[in-house]
Amino acid sequence: MRLLEAILDAQSRAGGGDPDQPRVPAEQHADALPLVVLSCVDPRLNTRLPQALGLASDQFIWLRNAGNIITGPLSSTMRSLALACLVKGGKEIAVIGHTGCQVAKTGIMELTDAMKKLGIERARLPENLVEYFGLFASERQNVLKAVEFIRSSPLIGPRVPVHGLLMNTENGRLECLVNGYQVLEQATTTYHSTIRPPETVGTPLEELPGFKTGGLGVPETPIGAHATPLGTATTPIPIPTAATIMPAAATDAVGSVSSSADAAVAAATTPSGSPAGATSQPTIAQRLGERIGQTVAEKVTEFLDAKLEKAATPQDVVALLLRKIDPNRRYTLIGSDQKRYGPVSGRIVQQWLSDNRIDANTPVQVEGSNTWQTLATLPDVVKSLRLPPPIPQQEQRKRSR
Repeated sequence: MRLLEAILDAQSRAGGGDPDQPRVPAEQHADALPLVVLSCVDPRLNTRLPQALGLASDQFIWLRNAGNIITGPLSSTMRSLALACLVKGGKEIAVIGHTGCQVAKTGIMELTDAMKKLGIERARLPENLVEYFGLFASERQNVLKAVEFIRSSPLIGPRVPVHGLLMNTENGRLECLVNGYQVLEQATTTYHSTIRPPETVGTPLEELPGFKTGGLGVPETPIGAHATPLGTATTPIPIPTAATIMPAAATDAVGSVSSSADAAVAAATTPSGSPAGATSQPTIAQRLGERIGQTVAEKVTEFLDAKLEKAATPQDVVALLLRKIDPNRRYTLIGSDQKRYGPVSGRIVQQWLSDNRIDANTPVQVEGSNTWQTLATLPDVVKSLRLPPPIPQQEQRKRSR
């Protein structure tokens, strides 16, 4: 029985918020303690919550804010949760909302009226106060939203269970909304099932001759003698096409690239295929080909080279991709760890690009759009300004007079 299950089991046997309920045996769950808890600042939770958890005060780290609100994957509350895990050694996270939350009952009009009474100038505050304060109408949805933000945050490790619970402030009973263990198990199963079917992987190592203990040599096995023959896979691995990775407009643009880009690439590379003066590194097509297929990677590389009018170096690619990000918009990305990040502001995406944390083939979705595409296929945001038409010479002479 894991920690969350032990807490719920102990509470069900004790009947809710009974102070005499059995405590959760800490020695049996030492690998899951301390537990990091995020809850509301409601005073009713001061005694209710520790009783419901059944844990000693030194066995959980208690973080609180008004409404147990998280406004984003990189918010100040998220930083506190991350530091609780990194510095204080928190092993699991639990977001615990409660019924009858006063924040959920407060509307925007009530909030602005209260500001006026305190002499707060509305003009000095952000335009969207609902988004800024994270106001909500449903305690359940607020907990689910907070759990989703934590799971998508780059500050929280992918193996940290994140639970979502709702407390009844009348009797102290906890209701489990999100079981973090099940979410991790489902994510792991989905991830492994999408990598490669078991039947496509051979077991050639079983056929290798045994190693003789005490011998100075190794078995002489011809190279390739035990390689898995081609065509043995019963379920081929699908390779995405340009139509599935890139939108139609980008595909047309890629298809229209002239052969001058190839000539520029050939002129700027050594016989080994590496950029002149550079150390041996995989080309852009090779790096992208490992993730989306060689055909699409070559098209993206040709597209980038044509845009730059020369062979694309890593610095040139970053500079080109930075032009595609609007710092005032928000984006959702999928990292190489298959985790979903965002929505985050364009400034953060630009910082990730500069730090080489993402590349031209990172899947991205612009806020307000349902289409997934790669960073390379986003349209340019920064466009060159068109110069005004030249002034005729006759008009210039009249003005000079």
